[in-house]
Amino acid sequence: MTQFEAVNDQRKAQGIRYKLPCLLAMILLAKLAGETKPSSIADWLKLRKEQFDLV
Repeated sequence: MTQFEAVNDQRKAQGIRYKLPCLLAMILLAKLAGETKPSSIADWLKLRKEQFDLV
């Protein structure tokens, strides 16, 4: 998480739902689970939204 926190967040404030370090960690977990496309990463996260407290 320390490395993710060091990444400069260049997103605009509008539409930001999750802090960047948390978002990067969730994407990393999806990638480690074998998801490669943005749509499949999003689907993987949706299936686990309660586990990630994304409700």
